[in-house]
Amino acid sequence: MSGGALAGLRVAVTRTSEQASALVEQLEREGAQVAAFPLIRIEPVMPAGELAALLRQEWDWVVFTSANAVRLCAAAFGSQHATLGAVLPPARVAVVGPATAEAARAEGLDVTAMPETFIGDEVAAAMGGAPMLQGRRVLWPRAAGARDVVEATLRAAGATVTSPVVYRSVPDEQNARNLARRLLQHDIDVVTFTSPSCVRSLSAVLPELHGAKVAAIGPVTAEAARNAGYTVDVVAAEYTADGIVKALIAAFGAE
Repeated sequence: MSGGALAGLRVAVTRTSEQASALVEQLEREGAQVAAFPLIRIEPVMPAGELAALLRQEWDWVVFTSANAVRLCAAAFGSQHATLGAVLPPARVAVVGPATAEAARAEGLDVTAMPETFIGDEVAAAMGGAPMLQGRRVLWPRAAGARDVVEATLRAAGATVTSPVVYRSVPDEQNARNLARRLLQHDIDVVTFTSPSCVRSLSAVLPELHGAKVAAIGPVTAEAARNAGYTVDVVAAEYTADGIVKALIAAFGAE
């Protein structure tokens, strides 16, 4: 594709294979030359039967802060359900952003709360804060190593929080080495990072990006990139795939 605001820009997409397609498609529509290097894999931690039993308990709220958490919760029921919404108790559902909301709705869940700023820090406020959360039972199925700000703000608002670790992000060392090789050959103009886990996966094998620019999906990922020693050139104002594309167009787009 020769036209588009990002014509000829060589962009590396590093998010998981399950989540990369929307970003890849949008970048290619704008003319970018996209190379996908999924830098992490998602692995379940909690046994499916144990997670299914936990989900079936009575909750006032279930909080999802990633589409991965939605998918793993759905998978815990195997083929016993049409959608996750068919087996969950009638709890309200809160999500961190539109991609997670889309995954939740695809599983038949009604999304009650989503913050205007798509970060975990704002989820409790979107759920109504202290007046609405006092004494409420909240389930937050989370990733290993997730920032504890979600749980902290929920507890501060008076909620009783259960926060099981249901999955972990595992570095894909082969893809990290493949991307590092391309960067060393100066074949990539911009590396997009959509999570701190992706940053850590690459920085473990390549502490310097050799002239490539960095685009982060939001401030948490940008901070992780800076902590890894990378210079962050672009931070999306909207913490979504669409937000990254818009930010890249603003920074590198053709006039």
